[in-house]
Amino acid sequence: MMGAKVVVIGASLGGLAALKVVLSGLPREFPLPIVIVLHRAKTADDALTNFLGTETSLPVSEPNDKDALEPGRVYVAPADYHLLVEPGHLALSTDPLVNGSRPAIDVLFESAAAAYGPSVIAVVLTGANADGAEGARRVKARQGAVVVQDPVSAQARVMPDAAIAASGAELVVPLVHIASLLVRLCDSGGVGKSGVLVNAAQAIREGAVDANEVRVTTRMSAAGDRVVVEVRDTGSGISAENLPRLFDPFFTTKPIGSGTGLGLAICHRIVTSLGGEITVQSEEGRGATFTITFPASEAPVEQPGGLPPPAAASVPAAIAGRRGRILVVDDEAPIRKILIRVLGAEHDVVEAASGRAALVRFTGGERFDAVLCDMMMPEMGGMDLCAEVARLDLEQAKRIVFITGGVFTAEVAEFLKGCVHPPLAKPFEVGKLKALVHRLVNQEGGTP
Repeated sequence: MMGAKVVVIGASLGGLAALKVVLSGLPREFPLPIVIVLHRAKTADDALTNFLGTETSLPVSEPNDKDALEPGRVYVAPADYHLLVEPGHLALSTDPLVNGSRPAIDVLFESAAAAYGPSVIAVVLTGANADGAEGARRVKARQGAVVVQDPVSAQARVMPDAAIAASGAELVVPLVHIASLLVRLCDSGGVGKSGVLVNAAQAIREGAVDANEVRVTTRMSAAGDRVVVEVRDTGSGISAENLPRLFDPFFTTKPIGSGTGLGLAICHRIVTSLGGEITVQSEEGRGATFTITFPASEAPVEQPGGLPPPAAASVPAAIAGRRGRILVVDDEAPIRKILIRVLGAEHDVVEAASGRAALVRFTGGERFDAVLCDMMMPEMGGMDLCAEVARLDLEQAKRIVFITGGVFTAEVAEFLKGCVHPPLAKPFEVGKLKALVHRLVNQEGGTP
């Protein structure tokens, strides 16, 4: 899947309750348009739209024909109309019923696949017929992502089972995890880009620095038609029984709270969608080697203006100054761990795995010199956390620095313009991060 541009969701029997769970788990900062088809009577009124509007912080509406497709909005198919995604806008149709339904999920999914190809995320929820299965197959064929509610957690499993059989969907997850998965799939700076490297670092136990390493090497294949990247670590290794499941979504061997099991699954999805392959070799207690291959470019890459290749970056030295108290807020454990490692030698760093967990710290009276906060997290995102902190202590709200993956709605972009500090884009530069934290720690109004 390339950079996501639209989410399409289909549901039938039991779909109202399922949609409530998914939409209520998305933050106000969710950057993609969401287009929904729920089977319902052709005489149904706008009660569905009104109900969903009370369950999510995102605006919900029934679109008119040719309405623009806007980021961060939820569009629900009107009763007795097919809803189609076209480049930049939506379309309504009174064409004949498909799979006995109008609106039909297949019509929505197939139109989205035609309009946006690999930039589509299709979600199949509970339902008692096979509508959506062919559409899911079309999305998958265009290299889009297909997410299916685990049939075990569905009120009616016919629809999820049919979608899995037709599309070979790899992202089959319990209903309660779909919102967090959508957040990660559309966060361009998320785990997909760094999952292999982060996992290698986490596999090495603390201490004994001289005896351990993570080594990244690149080379051309023997035939010269593939680029090969190897990430080798001297960590704990992977047992033979766990190797076959390593790229399965939500499979993890880490302790509860230390990993979601999504990083390597999304890495696998991204690599394969780009025509690449990712494999792993490992023995328990003897480290692991991940090998990633991509098709080589046929054209030589030249530096613009004849400039020489950039010099290797040096590791920023510690910055002298007061030792501060830093809060890191991010729902991705690997990101929190990286920030703690980068800043921990110079400051006291604590973490919160969600916006709500961070808010508990503030309401409990804790104060910080700097707060590094992910913008997009399930349930309570960065904007809502900032608003709540400002009500408690405006000075603390001014010390929040947002970390973003670079995908914004217009509302989020406007919000960031008004922030005291510019956001840090993932992947961030360590030197800039340390310098920013240093300034915050040493300015007036911090912790005593």
